[in-house]
Amino acid sequence: MTSQEYVENKLSEAVKLFPQIHCRQEHDIHSEIHFIEVTPASYFKKDISFKEWRKKTFFEFISLYPEGLCFFPKERRKHIIENCEFEIQGSLYKSRKKVTTQLANL
Repeated sequence: MTSQEYVENKLSEAVKLFPQIHCRQEHDIHSEIHFIEVTPASYFKKDISFKEWRKKTFFEFISLYPEGLCFFPKERRKHIIENCEFEIQGSLYKSRKKVTTQLANL
């Protein structure tokens, strides 16, 4: 299994265990790091079960692959995922995007 396949499998597992989350991932081949953006930030920071899952996944990953793995909340702007390679959300995830409607001039 490649590191990319591993990450995709783990994120699929995560949204089943934590259906309130949304994850986006990209692999930076230059720094050899998989960046994983998690929404909502409050869940990322406060849910103890999710923290334990992240910790276990991180240590399992680095024992299997030479690359790095970095989880961060979407609201953290130090890294922005520009080339999303994998995106998945749980069944209970609620997007906070505002929906705007344009009315046609009649």
